[in-house]
Amino acid sequence: MTRRIAAPVEESNKGVRLRGHLQSFVRRLRIGQAMNPKGLHSLSLQPVYLQNVLYSYSMTRPPKARDQVLDAAERIVKERGAAKLTYEELVRESGVSRGGITYHFGSKEALLRALVERDLANSCAAEACMRSRIGLDSGAELIALIRMWATPDPERRRFTAGMLSAVAHDPSLLDPIRRHHQQASENRDWTPAAIQRAILRLAAEGLFWSEFFGCGEVPVEHREHLVERMEALARQWSADP
Repeated sequence: MTRRIAAPVEESNKGVRLRGHLQSFVRRLRIGQAMNPKGLHSLSLQPVYLQNVLYSYSMTRPPKARDQVLDAAERIVKERGAAKLTYEELVRESGVSRGGITYHFGSKEALLRALVERDLANSCAAEACMRSRIGLDSGAELIALIRMWATPDPERRRFTAGMLSAVAHDPSLLDPIRRHHQQASENRDWTPAAIQRAILRLAAEGLFWSEFFGCGEVPVEHREHLVERMEALARQWSADP
């Protein structure tokens, strides 16, 4: 018992000492007292690299900084768009150093992809929550998906709007979503009944995107009835063999 407690403390003290030495070394580098620029380049001791080293030694448990960075990045994307997502803005918004940010996300593209992955995970969790509330009714899974797409969600709309320019510039950011849909497609048998259910899935997604771009053709007073009809068809077509 004693050894299990003492070992992490000893390691932590070593990490703190090494971190102090490296911090002092970085300060000397910045005022040109450690080595010449050629030597700095040849040893790959760039300031960002050293910040990452310092950050790795400062952690004694799974970091919360990653979530802080993602939360801050999401706020920036929602409020100002992905084009305004810079290291300077992230440092200011998250309270995490640039070294801490690059330790978790090596590039802006990696950060944006992580945002997409988290949004996908949140959507799947929301769909599962809706499915659990519906119960064991026929078509519960499909009804949950319809409600997820049809339920107004201002925060989701803001995030989607903020990501549009980044996705247009780099379509590979949507690869996590493509893989998700590809896996779901491979697990379907594509019988006539399954094709009917696919029509409803596409209709629900189409409803979201048509309203997102302001091109919705369903009058507000008829929207609720439209969604109810989609859910009724989900029950009916899910009961079909």
